Amino acid sequence: MKNDDLFYRYNYIRVGPFRNNMLHWHFSIQGPKNSVYENGIYHGRIILPKSYPLSPPRVQLLTPSGRFIPGDDICLSASAFHPETWTPRWTILSLIEALRIHMLTTANEIGGVHASDESRRKFAAHSRSWKMGCLNHEQMVNNGLFCSKPIVESNDDEEQINK
Repeated sequence: MKNDDLFYRYNYIRVGPFRNNMLHWHFSIQGPKNSVYENGIYHGRIILPKSYPLSPPRVQLLTPSGRFIPGDDICLSASAFHPETWTPRWTILSLIEALRIHMLTTANEIGGVHASDESRRKFAAHSRSWKMGCLNHEQMVNNGLFCSKPIVESNDDEEQINK
C-alpha cells in the first residue's frame, strides 16, 4: 500500500491520551462518508478504568451531533454499560471506530438522541468550527489534520497539487 493510500485510509481519526493521563483519552473523528455526518468533525473521550483492559471503558462524544447527548456516557456493547460483553481484544482505536459506525444506527441506547437529518447536517457543519479549551477543530482542518485529499508539494516551490 502506498503512503498516499495510508493517508486517505487513516486521515479520519486523531487520538491520544489527555495530558500524560493514560486513563483519559481524547479523540476527534470525521463523520462517516455518505452520511449526514460526513462533513462533521466530532470530539470525544474514552475514560479507562484502572483495571483496563480487563474492564470496559466509558465512552462519550462531546461535540453536538444530533446522535449522542454531548458529555454523557454512551451505551455500547463494548462500554462500561455492558461489562458482560467486554473483551480485552477491544483497543481504544477499535472502540472509536465502532462509535463512528454506531453513529449510523437508530438511537435506541442510553446517551442516544433522535434528531432530523437536517439538524444532523447543521450540527456537522457547525462541528468544523467547534472549540473546547485548547481544542479547535477549525485550526485542525486548516492545518490539514482532516482533509479528503493529501496536498503534496512539488519540486516547484509555488505549486501544490491535489493527488
